[in-house]
This record gives sequence, structure tokens and C-alpha cells, in this order.
Amino acid sequence: MKNAPGELLDEEDVRLFSEASNKALDEAPDGQSVSWENPKTRHGGEITVVRSFQWQSHSCRELRFSNRAQGRQADGNLNWCKVDGKWRLVGDSQLGRN
Repeated sequence: MKNAPGELLDEEDVRLFSEASNKALDEAPDGQSVSWENPKTRHGGEITVVRSFQWQSHSCRELRFSNRAQGRQADGNLNWCKVDGKWRLVGDSQLGRN
């Protein structure tokens, strides 16, 4: 994604983002947000649990990501399902939402 904040994230930003994402997936109730921010780069964002649902007997969660870096902002929703004990990204086509 050209000109998206993801292009500007450094290794520490990615680590903080990943930790916040995992916390949202594992702990946050529906409707709750988990924030992340790197004080060195001042990059940050929020991950919000939109909803929890079941798909093919797997526990799933829809997350809304809102990230910012150096004046750039990006938002989007992604679906994650727990498969074999690990969270996996699941596309709309897999969920039957074309």
C-alpha cells in the first residue's frame, strides 16, 4: 500500500503493533480498543475488536486497525481465526463473503 503508514514503521514499531494486536485478539472484549505508541518515533495506533464469531468451528475475531506515522493515517478491518492454537488471517472469500 503506497503512502501508507506501514511503509514508515521501524522494527520497534512493528513489535509494539504486533504486541497490541495479540493483546486485542487474546484479551480484549468486543468493542474494546488496544493502543500502541512508540515514544521514539511517535508512530502509533489503535486496534479495536469489532466482533467475535465462529467459522468452521474456529473462534474468530474481526479487528479494526487504525495506524499513523509521520502524518500518514490508514484504517482497515481484518478477520482472524484461531487454527491449531494460533491466530491466522482469514480472507473474506474464505468466510464466504465475496
